[in-house]
Amino acid sequence: YMLNTYKVEGIDINITEIDLVYDLSSVGENEDNIDKCITFFTNCLLNSKSTEDEKKNQIIAKLINITNKGDKYIKKIIDMCVDCIKSNKHSILAFDILNKYLFEMNNREYIAPMSELIQDNKLLNIFIDNFKAYKTTAKEISEKKGDLNNIDGLSHFNNLRLRCEFLKVIIQLYEDFDFIQLLIEILLTEPVLKEDKDMFFQFIHNLLTQNDNDKVKKKIVNEIFELFDKKSELIGEITNH
Repeated sequence: YMLNTYKVEGIDINITEIDLVYDLSSVGENEDNIDKCITFFTNCLLNSKSTEDEKKNQIIAKLINITNKGDKYIKKIIDMCVDCIKSNKHSILAFDILNKYLFEMNNREYIAPMSELIQDNKLLNIFIDNFKAYKTTAKEISEKKGDLNNIDGLSHFNNLRLRCEFLKVIIQLYEDFDFIQLLIEILLTEPVLKEDKDMFFQFIHNLLTQNDNDKVKKKIVNEIFELFDKKSELIGEITNH
């Protein structure tokens, strides 16, 4: 019964049920039980109300604890995240889960499925494609006078803000990535809303003032001055910040 409960979108999360299923995953270390628990938790995350962030964070923490029982379980979750990012549905949730696995990698031993995703620019490329696809979707909604306050359960502002938060992770993983050009394309070139430009300048400002990586700072300085040279029409924007 419980395994089917969260297959319906928009359902409330019941923490008592979550705790019970989590306890069941530890009984006998049975692979079939673990798989069922993982399916249950992923259904909870994908179909529950998007406003229940605190409960979702509890589920993600339990899910990571369960999948740490073996790389094949971690791979199952990472594959789900990649599918979400590629389809541009539940992308922010997927970025959040991946970020937590990356944190795990920094605090314990090697995690093979996560390392494989990072290699050969795989994660970088799906992130870039997702960011560009999101802008296309938002642009289409805006042109049709649609609701920009509910795109995949989030406002346009939060969709951009949270992608920019994950971009900070991407920059740490791929130091040679030309992230400024991506941000110019998304936030400055024909922005969905004029306020998107403000996010560009704020993001760059935060990186300069809060980042200890000299290589990243040097890249920002060089590319921003180059941007000023090539895009003289932006000078008016710059002087307002």
